[in-house]
Formats: sequence, C-alpha cells, structure tokens
Amino acid sequence: MPVFSSSKKKTDEYCCKIFTMDAELQFTIEATAKGHTLFSLVCQTIGLREHWYFGLKFLDKISNEWIWLQMNRTILSQPIQIQSNTISSKRPESPNSTENFKLHLLRSPPTSPSTSTLSLPSSSTSGGQQYINILELYFVVKFYPEEITNELIQDITRHLFYLQVKQDILNMDIYCPPDTAAHLASLALHAKFGDYDQISSSSESLNLESEALLPLSCFQKVDISRSDWFNRIIALWRTHASLTREESEMAYLKHAQDLDMFGLSFFEISKMQGGNKSNLSSSQQQQQQQQQQSDQSSIAAELWLGIDSLGIRFYKKNKLRPEVFFSWSDIKSVTAHDKKVILNMTGDKNATFAFYSAKSSVSKEILDLATGNHELYMRRRREQSIEIQQMRYFEEQQQKVRKKKISSRI
Repeated sequence: MPVFSSSKKKTDEYCCKIFTMDAELQFTIEATAKGHTLFSLVCQTIGLREHWYFGLKFLDKISNEWIWLQMNRTILSQPIQIQSNTISSKRPESPNSTENFKLHLLRSPPTSPSTSTLSLPSSSTSGGQQYINILELYFVVKFYPEEITNELIQDITRHLFYLQVKQDILNMDIYCPPDTAAHLASLALHAKFGDYDQISSSSESLNLESEALLPLSCFQKVDISRSDWFNRIIALWRTHASLTREESEMAYLKHAQDLDMFGLSFFEISKMQGGNKSNLSSSQQQQQQQQQQSDQSSIAAELWLGIDSLGIRFYKKNKLRPEVFFSWSDIKSVTAHDKKVILNMTGDKNATFAFYSAKSSVSKEILDLATGNHELYMRRRREQSIEIQQMRYFEEQQQKVRKKKISSRI
C-alpha cells in the first residue's frame, strides 16, 4: 500500500511530522497506513538499515503519556493526537527529497509535547493550500546493543545513538559523575567543532556559552565556578586533536557505555514475588490470587525495574546498584496480565517471578521491551545473517575511502 496519498478526500490525508535527534521529516500518509509503513519510510529516508534498534514514540491523547507506536496496527487506530492546520499542497518528488530534511534542536526521548520548527501557514484553505490533519512522532532509540563498539555498524546508527545518549546525560536520565561528564563534554565539542587549536587560531569566533556541556548535577556536586569548568573541558578538548568526528562520537559512546544507567529503561513497580506454582495447594493459590487482586488497587511504587540488552534488574534504594538480576538466558518468557507481569524462568517449568506495575499500559510497555530485548539477545548468539555480513563489508569499504580522503588532505 503506498504511503503517499493519491487524489483522495482531504480527510483521508494526514501529515506525519517525524522528529529524529537532529532533523525533522515530513510525509503525507493515507488514513489506512500502518505503523511499519511509516517506520520503514523514515529509515529509508535517512539511510538507516539497522532499524531494529529504533522505534517511533507519540503522545497518548488519553493518558497524556509517551508510548511506542505499534508497527502492526494502523496509525490512526492508536491513541495519537491529531492536530489541524493547513499546509501547502505541493508534495515532495520523492521520500528522499532534501526539502523534507530540516534541522531542529536536539531532542531526547520526549518528555513533553513538542513545538514544531516547521512553519505551517495558518490561513484558510486557498491559493494551492488544503486543510490537513497533522500527527507528530519521535524517532528514538528503543533497544541498545550489548557492546556498542562492535555491534553498531553504520555511521548513521552510531550518530543517532551518540545524540540520544548525550542528551540523556545532559537531562540526567543517565547519571554521570562530574569528571566523566567533563571528558564527555570535551569529546562532544570536538565532534561538533573539530580541533580546538585550529579553531582558536582562525578568524572564526567560538562562543561556548550557548552550548549545553554538563548536566546540572555537576554544578550541584562539585563547587567549581563555570569558568573553571570551561577551562577544564577545553584542556581535555585539546587532547583530541587527532580524532575525526566519527571517532569522537564513538569515543563518547565507549565512555558512556560504562555508566551504570546506560541503556536501561526504568519503571516503577511493587510487590516482587518469586515461587514455584507446584508447591502451592489449590486453596493457597486461590488465597494468593485474592490477596494480589486486593493489593493491585493501592500499589505504591516501592521498587524500580530496569530492562536492558542483558536482562532484567530490580532496584530498591537507587538506580545504580541492582538488588536482583535475571539474564535473558534465565528467562524463558514474559507475560503480562493487567498490572501484573510474570517472568517464566528456564529450568523448572513452574518457576516464576512476578511483580506489579502501577498501570496496565506500563505492563504492556514492559512486555514489549522485554520481548524485543530477549529476541535481540538470542539473535546475537546465532550466526550473523547475510544482511549483517553485507552491511559490515560495505561499511568497512566506506571507512577505507574516508581514511584515504583524510590522509590525502594531510
């Protein structure tokens, strides 16, 4: 089914505005388009082949929370907010048209509704304009690799990961100690501006005051003035003179990967329960179920659940040191029933580990992330597909070409 609409009714056309970490894309879709159709078009437009790490998020118009777009359902059957505006009826010649690719501010996984940077006319439908409905979605990282250096293949994949991890650190979604934060800031400056000594000796003025360099926690934990922080970061920046942009971004990711909260999706949960079903009598099981049902109505967030590429972690006091960890190799399957999530363990077929979330929608997201991470975990332990091998070979050839160009300039 084509994504771009033919000449149909105005109400059958929807303008999808997709925000990546450093760009805004715009497509016109049909009302019957499914999530995977739009997702594939975004990947094709930006040249991304490692699509399994990413997803699309939107603001749920009912709960006012950010949720993942389901790929196998039509977009309009999901609770996405629809805004109304007017837009020029001129359509791009192809999905890869550069007119669709506009820079905007870096965005982390969304925490509040966006304000689009694309200017849309607000006048009534006239002069080649038509009334259209607008959908906003965010293209962000959904799953993380186990080893970021060896697993990420494409430069575009590494770049999108770099932008998102950097913003998550600045937003304090990933805790970063002050010294590490300063080092990462120096790598970010080198990736953006290049060699410090060359810039400082040129006629171009460099204003770092507008740059977001450190998370707020650095200023809270270390009693150092802003100018001292600048001097420390610039001193570190000068040590990266030999690095290219791609190497700087990869160095950033290597250091960020060692942070305790890297790659984790956190959820508030309560009432962890482990047990063996076969050890309980039918009356005991019934009593347990009744108790669990009565507890669900007044769940208070006492614990944190963390999901990543290696497994599921449970935290009690903070998000840095897990109390319990289950590897994906220890988990046979994950099921969700309303607010309850059950881990069915390997080995003993009756062994389970259960917990509760605050909402059934949270349980569904936990199930979605657990299923996806488990699938990627098992896939990494199988022989590489022909597609992956071809991607690696192509990227190696591209890197050789880039290195030759760099060496010829020296």
